[in-house]
Amino acid sequence: MAEIQMHNKDGAAAKISLKKALEIEPQNLEVIALLGRLHMELNEIDEALSFFQQLPVEKLLADSADYTSPSSRNIIDAFVRKGRIYRDQGKLDAARDAYSQVLLIAGKHFEGCLHSQVDPEVKRLVEDATYLIAAITHKEGNIVGAILHYRRCLLKPVFEFSPSAQRRVLKKMGRMLVRQTAGEYIPLHSDPNSAYYIPRDCIEEGLLVLLLLEDNMHQLVLRDDHTISDRTLIAYDDIAIGLFKRGSYRKAVQIYERLLGHHYNDVYYWFQFALALYSARKYRRTLFVLKKCIDMTQNNFSYLLLAGKICVNFLHEFSLGIEYAQKAVEFGEISQAKAYHVLGVAYSKQSTKARTREERLELQKKALEALIKANEINPQDHLILLHLALQHAIVREIPAAFAAVKASLRLNETAEGWNLLALLLSSQKKLSEAVIICDTAFQNFQDENLIMTKAKLEKILKLRDVALETLKQATELWKKKDVYQQKRIYQEEDLTEQPTDLRSIESQSVKGDDAEMDKKSIIQHTMSVYSDDLEHSAEHVRGVGRVEVWVLAAQLFIELGQSKDVRECLQEARQISAFHPDILFSEGLLLEFQNSPAAAAEVYERVLCIDAGHVKSLIKLSNLAHAHGRDAVLAEKYLTSAVRLEPENYEVWELLGRLFSAKGEAQKAAECFSVAVDLEATAPILPYHKIEMVL
Repeated sequence: MAEIQMHNKDGAAAKISLKKALEIEPQNLEVIALLGRLHMELNEIDEALSFFQQLPVEKLLADSADYTSPSSRNIIDAFVRKGRIYRDQGKLDAARDAYSQVLLIAGKHFEGCLHSQVDPEVKRLVEDATYLIAAITHKEGNIVGAILHYRRCLLKPVFEFSPSAQRRVLKKMGRMLVRQTAGEYIPLHSDPNSAYYIPRDCIEEGLLVLLLLEDNMHQLVLRDDHTISDRTLIAYDDIAIGLFKRGSYRKAVQIYERLLGHHYNDVYYWFQFALALYSARKYRRTLFVLKKCIDMTQNNFSYLLLAGKICVNFLHEFSLGIEYAQKAVEFGEISQAKAYHVLGVAYSKQSTKARTREERLELQKKALEALIKANEINPQDHLILLHLALQHAIVREIPAAFAAVKASLRLNETAEGWNLLALLLSSQKKLSEAVIICDTAFQNFQDENLIMTKAKLEKILKLRDVALETLKQATELWKKKDVYQQKRIYQEEDLTEQPTDLRSIESQSVKGDDAEMDKKSIIQHTMSVYSDDLEHSAEHVRGVGRVEVWVLAAQLFIELGQSKDVRECLQEARQISAFHPDILFSEGLLLEFQNSPAAAAEVYERVLCIDAGHVKSLIKLSNLAHAHGRDAVLAEKYLTSAVRLEPENYEVWELLGRLFSAKGEAQKAAECFSVAVDLEATAPILPYHKIEMVL
């Protein structure tokens, strides 16, 4: 009677009926539970809680109950409501205890019953309690506890979860694992011989959970012919984040390609797609997608900055990078530091491609001004300071370069910073100190460039055997890096070797009218129109670095007179890059050492066919032409070309001065010697541009 009255919203009559029932049977737990529920519905919270607190948990766990009667449902409902009151009052521990009691009571009362015999409302209450225990644990900041609770409920639920409840738990657990864990594994079973599959880390477990959810949703779509909702699609976003954390960037790209079919006008998914492409080293395609993002938002600082960074770092489209950076400068002051940084690096790199001296000097000036401005806005950015130091060094402002690189190292020690410091010391002819810097820095940074700088310093100091030992360290470093790279490839292909099952997304793919076809064509454009010629840029750079090590070893063996070892080193270099100009150049050096100048000259000419800007070959050809009585005009032509390519190379100016002196042109010779002396006073043992400015 009371339940009917409560259903009809007749609270007063229901209260009278329940009080009469309680007078007749004071220990009737169902009546107590209903009274608490009635007071709660009447917003009499304190009275409701007093009735709920009268329900004895120990008695309920000791007694058996008829799971087909409504009494169990009402009692379980009372504990759920008690938990809700505590949660609203901020008493999270008491709320969690109330929900835990729901699971204990339900497990006792419905033990051994058939799934079909349980009241659907009881199932819903138990599912809510299960979810809320984890939600409270998570809210308290105990992510591990929440994950462990979800695991236990999935392994041994009180009742078999309904499909919707299972999806809810899988979604929350998967999202928590991929977004809020650091990657370590959270153990559940202490038994090492457990029959359960144990994922390697939380990210893998999260991906497995989300892929199970994806399959669950796919079956739902096929069975009920549902459309894909935003709640369904969010699971794919979580899967992509998990793939990002595992380093499986290409799989993440595949997911966002399909998601764009449903979120074509959502710039968030376009930007996520761009980040996935960027992580997968698809730089040209990334730039195309970022242009789409910029068009959709009428410029955005993050999009402009990333576009500029890609243009400068990877595509070498410096003018376009400058354009993006200049637009980004228009944003707030803190943001301006990053924008000026990109602008300065772009100008600096563009200056290396300048056709005239005036153009180069103007670009170097702009680079220095932009980097100084970036440093003024954010003086605590170590990378801005490092690039500022490098730009000061390039324009031969050595004291300013020293001050900036030391400030950068104080903020954050980097291999590039120590390498620049060593080169600056070498420019002041403090070679022994530079060797010590390289040796000390290599202990902390296993960097090939430090090895090359140290070996070059030892070569100049005539410590050839020591330099060869230094280069051996590079080969040991390669082995470590190759093992790490192979491990990353394994992780990329292991968990999601087969493409993620996104048939539910494909079933909604764009088709039909012209507007929809336009969407499809734009997405496909990112796949086909731009060849991804820089996809393996990192591998290319690594290969070039290894060639340089073998070439330097070959040149050391030439000085030691060990021709056999020279050929072995050059053969190793050819296996990495068969047409690298420095390999041919070293063959020319060997021929000169073997007193075959004509053959050496032919080799140097072949080097210029591969790389017309190879200054060392131009110098050698000039020396050979001048020394062996060949055309002095040809020797001057070679040196003039070399000066145009490397105007800071003091050796070229000195040779040009000697050439003019031999021709009797004393004034020109004096001018060249004067430039050579000035440049030699601040010349490092390796060009400063060997330390690349990378944003």
